[in-house]
Amino acid sequence: MQTLTPHVYWAQRHGDIYLRVELSDAKNLDICVQDNTLQFKAQGHGAKGDNDYEFSLDFLEPVKPEVSHRSTQRLVNVTVRKQEQRWWDRLTLQERKPLFLAPDFDRWLDESDAEMELQAKVVRTREEEKINKVSIESRIRKDPYLGLKKGYLFMYNLVQFLGFSWIFVNMTVRLFILGQDSFYDTFHTIADMMYFCQMMAVAEVINPLVGLVKTGVFPAMIQSGGDAEQSSGLLRLLPLEHHRDLQVSILHAGLHRHRLEAADLAQILHLDAPLPSGGASRGYSCDPVPAYL
Repeated sequence: MQTLTPHVYWAQRHGDIYLRVELSDAKNLDICVQDNTLQFKAQGHGAKGDNDYEFSLDFLEPVKPEVSHRSTQRLVNVTVRKQEQRWWDRLTLQERKPLFLAPDFDRWLDESDAEMELQAKVVRTREEEKINKVSIESRIRKDPYLGLKKGYLFMYNLVQFLGFSWIFVNMTVRLFILGQDSFYDTFHTIADMMYFCQMMAVAEVINPLVGLVKTGVFPAMIQSGGDAEQSSGLLRLLPLEHHRDLQVSILHAGLHRHRLEAADLAQILHLDAPLPSGGASRGYSCDPVPAYL
């Protein structure tokens, strides 16, 4: 039995192929792309009356396998996406077009016209995006103090960074210049700055409390309290001779938020170790830590 083919009209854009199949009341549609060939099968009323109609098209260049179609009472519209957005010289692989295929002059555009249409579409899309963005921003209540808040947070973190950097540089320079003798009085030189930085750390609890940052209040309290306990509270209980290893833990507490377990801290500080002999000859005493420490 002879295969019946409907009238097919085509047009293109840089990224799409449009096919208009003259087949009314179409049903049992079977449309797919395999091996870069479009296969169309359907039942409907065409040029030869109510019959089964089918056709195939070998495209000139690669297309995507996904096919979209929309059927009406008068025709079937088929859209095929190109693999690359470029203008084709013709639709089919063979130079001689099939007899059932003709240009769709209702949608036909030259390449230059299609480029202008594409540019206009891009401009229109950008304008719509801007309008949507402005509409969304207009619904969001702006914070009049946003710039002030950002400036405060920047200065706060800058001061903390500079403070702990000064402590680190001071300890490092004293270690290289004085050697082991720096272990016994370095804390006196950094105590004021250390206490200042720890007092500033109280703001880490205030900031989430007033909504400046999104961090929870409870984790900020634990962090700030742990740092303060490590850097100041424990120092009051220790003689100066045990500050050697504690200086490392102080730096970790400030710069790296390092938390030490009680057992590990006791081991680092050598709490059970006897005081070094010959203290007077080395220029330090074993008197208790002054009250301001």
